[in-house]
Amino acid sequence: MENSGSNKPLSKAQAIKQGKANSNLDTTSNAKQHVVADKDGETIILSQASMPELPVVHLKGCRQCTFEIPEGTRVVKVLVESCSKTTLRLPKCFISTSILEIWRCDACTLEVDCTIGTLQADLCTSQTIQYAQLAQLGSLVQAGMTDLHVSFADSPKDSFTTGLDQLRAQHPDQPINDDTDQFITRVVGGAVITERILRLSNDYPTTQREKDIFDEEARRKTEAIEAMAERVLGEGSDTEKIKQQSAKQRELAEKDADVGPEARAGYRKSLGNECFKKGEHTQAAVHYTEAIIIWDKEPALFSNRAQCFLKMGQPDKALEDANKCIELDGNFVKGHFRRGIACIALGRFEEGALSMAKVLDKEPNNEEAKASLHMAQLKAQRARQAPR
Repeated sequence: MENSGSNKPLSKAQAIKQGKANSNLDTTSNAKQHVVADKDGETIILSQASMPELPVVHLKGCRQCTFEIPEGTRVVKVLVESCSKTTLRLPKCFISTSILEIWRCDACTLEVDCTIGTLQADLCTSQTIQYAQLAQLGSLVQAGMTDLHVSFADSPKDSFTTGLDQLRAQHPDQPINDDTDQFITRVVGGAVITERILRLSNDYPTTQREKDIFDEEARRKTEAIEAMAERVLGEGSDTEKIKQQSAKQRELAEKDADVGPEARAGYRKSLGNECFKKGEHTQAAVHYTEAIIIWDKEPALFSNRAQCFLKMGQPDKALEDANKCIELDGNFVKGHFRRGIACIALGRFEEGALSMAKVLDKEPNNEEAKASLHMAQLKAQRARQAPR
């Protein structure tokens, strides 16, 4: 639940490693991994008979090999990890999830003549993807790629080379982080286009083009609702209420459509706030932790999680978060208050009293701080007078 270690966002490499480790890679309850690992210079046909029922094919650490999943063979998913100078042929096989993932490979080739809805390519160098047909290109999602060559046998004019160098040249005004930024290539309006993936505040993936379309549609709907209200109801309080409700809905939609780490962290913070109000302190702490992983520069996130830890009877963790909150903003009153409560709970009464005094310096009429200061001073005095 608590973010151990650094509060910095996971890099793409770390996220990939964690995701692969945490996932059993099965997409149905009965799917079974079929791992082919550390082969060197072999040609292997992955026939239906050679694999378990509902196989998740996982090629790992193979060198200078050729693999083929024959026509008509049915697999759940295909994964290619840390292979070099290896070719995978997919001649009209059937991938039930329509997902292929390849990562940390060098000079490998995918020969695709089947339907792949999403091909995820991460942290590879000199990767080649050869599609038999342009229509087989679903979504090609890449991150941290170097020299990705994509071709279409039936449409050579649409072939292209992409990767970090090409994307940076195409987007000189947009910094590209090779660990975290993703791009998606699809056929849109008959043309092959590559766009940067944005994450909305709720983590929904989109692109700037799609976001602009959504924003414009939302604006039109709002205006249509307001115009209809005026036509049907005329001027008056009911019409004004509808306009206010419409404006509020639009404001919420725009908030959900915000992008960037602060917006994403803010969304999780709001989820944490809702859980805390319902008394679900553990779940609230989880949401605050997720927010901190995304954006660790907001003192309120640490203050809020400190309050959760206090409710959960973990004052030591609450103290850590309160200290971090104060480190980010020494004037954040709730940070000092949480620190004072945590210190008192840990029997560190004089420190608790000092923290409450700082709260009262900024909020002289804070009755909770007054009561806590008085209690801390009494307990500190008793502790000093107790026989040793």
